[in-house]
Amino acid sequence: MGGNTISTLLYHLAAIEVDWLFADIHEEDEFTPEIGDLFPYDVRQPNGDLTVLKGHSLDDHLHRFTEVRKICGITCWYAR
Repeated sequence: MGGNTISTLLYHLAAIEVDWLFADIHEEDEFTPEIGDLFPYDVRQPNGDLTVLKGHSLDDHLHRFTEVRKICGITCWYAR
């Protein structure tokens, strides 16, 4: 059984959302520095498993989602 945390899954979801915009829509190979700063960890480990994150608050993840969705042009229902 996997050891994914809620934090791991929220990080992965935000990364996939922004990757969709950059890779699939804009056909860019790399994130802007602004985006890169939001994702300091590789999403996956070399074996393909998600990188397990611990110790990040819900506010950390909501901030990341808010910034990603601003860039993607999506309105966040939880934006403050």
